[in-house]
Amino acid sequence: MAVHDSETVGQRGLLGVPLAWQRGWRSHSPILTPYVLVVTLLGCDAFRSQPLLGGWGEVAAFALLLPGVVVLLPGIYLGGAIAWQLRDSMDGHPMWPVTIVFTALFFVAAMTNGLLVSSIWTYRRSPATGR
Repeated sequence: MAVHDSETVGQRGLLGVPLAWQRGWRSHSPILTPYVLVVTLLGCDAFRSQPLLGGWGEVAAFALLLPGVVVLLPGIYLGGAIAWQLRDSMDGHPMWPVTIVFTALFFVAAMTNGLLVSSIWTYRRSPATGR
């Protein structure tokens, strides 16, 4: 069954994600799932109290998030600013608010990249495009 058949085009599934994207994600999950996991863990490490990778975890995470991070950069900047303000307002300046927020932001950016790659791959492989 083609991904872009009349039964799935325009239908939405979990959280409003088109069914065609969900099928594309499942077919590429052996590649995309480890990618999302690695990027999320790098983001988590980069913003903890004593990062294991130093500043290189953040650099690696941002490099792996290209090109999606460019579009999401305003949201990452705003979310990060709120997290840092929250951290600064708490006694002892704990890092956990920053770690949680940036881990979530990196997860969302990695999922966005994954859905983008999956949808492009699915579109290019569908019979409707003739390829």
